[in-house]
Amino acid sequence: MLLIMTLAVLSTARTILASAPPNIMNSIALQWNFDDGRNGWGQSTSLEMGVEVDAGDGRLRGVILNSGDPTLAFVDSPELHVYIGADERDYLVFRMKYLGRCDLAMVSLERSPSEPTAWPDADPRVMNEPIRIPFKLHSNALEQDDLYFIPIWKHVTGVIRRVRFHPCVSRNTFSGQSFLLDWVAFTKAPVVTKVRGCIDKYFDDNDIPGSGRNDDTVAHLNCTETERWTNGFHHSSKAVCSPMKLPRASTYNCVREGGELISISGKHFGTADAVVTIDGVECLDVVHIVPEEELQCRLPPAAPKWLANPTYPSIVRVYNGRLLELYDKVPLLTYAAPVGAPPTPIISNVAAHALDVNWKAPADVWTSMTVTGYRVAWKQCTDATFSPEPAIVVGNVTSTTLIELKSSTSYQVKVTPLTENQWRWSIEWKDIDLYGRRPVLPNVVFGNDSPVSSCAKTLAQDFVFPQFSARLLTNLSALPNAIALRTTPTLGPTGEVGDQGHFGLIVNGDTHVENCNASVSCCDGFDVTAPIGSSAAVAGCSGTFPSEAGAAWYPRQMNVREGFSTNFSFRAANPSTVCRVMDNVHTNCRSRGGDGFAFVVHNDVQQELALGSGGMALGYGGLQNALAVEFDTWFNPELLDVYENHISVHVSGNGGVVQPNHTYSLGSTSNLPDLTEDTHTVRIVYKPNLDERMLFDEAFTASTLAGNFFSSGAWRSGIGLLAIYLDDMNSPALTVPLRIENTLELFHGRAWVGFTGATGANAWQTLDILSWDFHSLRHNIVSTPQLLVT
Repeated sequence: MLLIMTLAVLSTARTILASAPPNIMNSIALQWNFDDGRNGWGQSTSLEMGVEVDAGDGRLRGVILNSGDPTLAFVDSPELHVYIGADERDYLVFRMKYLGRCDLAMVSLERSPSEPTAWPDADPRVMNEPIRIPFKLHSNALEQDDLYFIPIWKHVTGVIRRVRFHPCVSRNTFSGQSFLLDWVAFTKAPVVTKVRGCIDKYFDDNDIPGSGRNDDTVAHLNCTETERWTNGFHHSSKAVCSPMKLPRASTYNCVREGGELISISGKHFGTADAVVTIDGVECLDVVHIVPEEELQCRLPPAAPKWLANPTYPSIVRVYNGRLLELYDKVPLLTYAAPVGAPPTPIISNVAAHALDVNWKAPADVWTSMTVTGYRVAWKQCTDATFSPEPAIVVGNVTSTTLIELKSSTSYQVKVTPLTENQWRWSIEWKDIDLYGRRPVLPNVVFGNDSPVSSCAKTLAQDFVFPQFSARLLTNLSALPNAIALRTTPTLGPTGEVGDQGHFGLIVNGDTHVENCNASVSCCDGFDVTAPIGSSAAVAGCSGTFPSEAGAAWYPRQMNVREGFSTNFSFRAANPSTVCRVMDNVHTNCRSRGGDGFAFVVHNDVQQELALGSGGMALGYGGLQNALAVEFDTWFNPELLDVYENHISVHVSGNGGVVQPNHTYSLGSTSNLPDLTEDTHTVRIVYKPNLDERMLFDEAFTASTLAGNFFSSGAWRSGIGLLAIYLDDMNSPALTVPLRIENTLELFHGRAWVGFTGATGANAWQTLDILSWDFHSLRHNIVSTPQLLVT
C-alpha cells in the first residue's frame, strides 16, 4: 500500500477537517488511509447512499445496492475545509479498485458558500452547487489497484466543503458491483518558478519565462563583465553573474555533456525522493536542500534524441517522487546553442608572414556571455573553399594575428564563434597566448560561420632598403600611393598598429646619410659614386675621423620572438694607417681600420635613440636588454677577442647590459675573409625552434655563457639557433644556441633592430651599410614542457 504520509484522520459526520494553510506549501494537504475505520467517510445510511460501506484491512469497501439507480450511488467525505488556490496545482488523489462492469466514475466537489450565513442548516445529504468531474475507470482494474489523479485546480478555486465519490455513473443493468478505496488525499503538484545554475536570467512575477515573449527583453541582467588585458593590448572578457531576489528565473547555455549543479526552486516538491528530468533524462543526485521548496541535482548529458535534433529551450520536469503523476514541466533550461554568425571580419596590420584579423563580438549581451572563443580559418584567395586546416582557436577576444603565412600571397579569413564548458574548464578557456590562441576544449559547440573577408596580400618583405639615400630614410609608408595600398590600421594583439612597410630610419650620433653634401674618396679603385659613409653603421656623408660612434634604428619595433631573417651588405674603406715605432723610427706600417660595427636587437630604455659606448664597444656596449652580432675589425686583447677579424654574438641576459667583452659572447669565429676588404653580404637568421641537424654543423659553437643559460634554467622551455652567413649563403659562418625571449626582455615579442658602429682613437675607417632588408619569420614556437621532479 502506497502511503504518502502517516496521518490517521478520525472524524464524525459533523467534524470539519481543515487542510494546511496555503502559505505552508505542504505537498500533502489532507489524507485518509482507513487504517482505523471509515475516518468519517460514508456516514449516511446505505439506503441514502445506495451503497453499503465498511472498513477493514486499511480499505474502505463498498457494494452498490441492487435497489435504486446505480449511477446515483455515492460515498461522502467528512465535512472539510480544504483551500484550493488559484496558483496552486491541487489534486484529489486516491487509490481505488472497481470490481464490475463500469467505465465511468465521478467526483463531486461542494464549495463553501461565499456568505458565512449561507446553508446554515443544510441537509448534509444534499450537494449544494457541486462541481462535477467525471473520470474514466481504468480498464485493468480487475488486475491491480489503480491510482487516480483528479486535477481539481483546473475546475475550482476557493474552499472545498465536501467530496462525494460516485463509483459508477455508467448506466448498466448489472448488479453486485463493488469497489475498494485504499486511501484518499488532497495533494499539491510541484510548481517550479526558478531553474538556475548555468547563466541565469531573472524575471518579475508577471514575466513568465518561456511564455511566448522574448525572454531577453524582459529578463533582468545582474552580470558584470570582467576584463583582462593580455600584453596590455589584447582584450578578453568573461561575465560574473550574481543571484537576484526575483520570483522567477531560467538558466541557459548549460553544457551538453552535463555535470553542472542545477538549483530548482518552487513549492510542493515534497520532503524526499523528488525526481527531476531534463527532456526526459533523469537528473543525477537529487537533494532536497529546503524541504518542499528547493532541489539541487547534477545536470544530465543532453538526451541522444535531443542531440540528433536540438530544440530550445529544454523541458524541466519535477515529479513528486512518490506520486509520479504529480509534476510540473517548465521550459526554464537551455543547453548550449550555436551562436549566430559574426559580421564580416576585417584584415589589418599586414606583414610579410603575418596579418591581423579583427571581428565584433555579439551585440546581444545574453549571447555574448555564451561565447568562450572563436575559430579563425584562412585560405588563399585562389582556393575555392576552406579546408579543415589551416585554422586556429582563440579565446574570448576580438582580434588575433595569423602567422606562418607565405609572403606575397593573398588570403581570406572567416570567424566562427565557439561555446565551451566554462564551468569544467574554468581556467583553460581563459588561458591564452600572445595572440589569444589556445587549444579547443572538448565538446565544443560551433556557431555559424561569418561571411568571408575580402582578400589581403602579404608583403614581400617587412621592410627593405635597396640602398640608402635621404629619400629612403623618410617614412615612405606615409606617401599617398602607399596609403592607398594599406589596410585600415588597428591596434594589434602585440601593440602593433598598421601594416609593415618602409617607415624610414632613425640615425643617432655620428651616423650620416650618403651624398648629403660631400663624398669621400680614397684608395685606388674606390667607386666615388657608390654609397659611402662615416664611421657609423649607415652610409655617411663626411670623412673618416677617430673616436666616433653612431647608430641607426628602424623606427618600429619588429617581431623577433618568432624568428627573423635579415640581409645586408657592407663595405669598409678609408682605413687609418698604424705604424710601429722603435727608437723614433717606423719599423712597420699597416693600413687597417677599426673598430667595426654590429647588428643589434634591443629593448633599451632609450628605444630608437639608443647609442652605447664607442671605440672597442662598437656603439652597442652598455645597452640594456640587447643582442649584438659584432663584426669586429680590430684586435683588443683586453676584451678577450679571438682575433682582429671576427664575428661574435653578445647578449646582455634578461634585464642586464651587453658588453663587448667575450665573457658576454654566446660564440664567435675568426674563420672569415677579411672584413675590411671588398664588399660583403651578410644574412642573419634566428629560428626559435631547434633544428638538431645544425648541431653537427662545423659552424655551431656554444660558449660558457650559453652553458650558463642552460644551467640556470633560462632556456628550459627549449632553444633555437642564430646563424650568421657571410658571403656564402649556403653555409653559415657561425651558429649559436639562443631562445631570444628568454634571453632579452622583449616588448610582446618585439624589439628595436638596427646597427651601431664606432671608430677608435688610433684606428678608424669608413664603414658603409649598402643595403638592408628584414623579415619577421613568425614561426610558431615549440616549447618543451617543464620536467617536474618529485
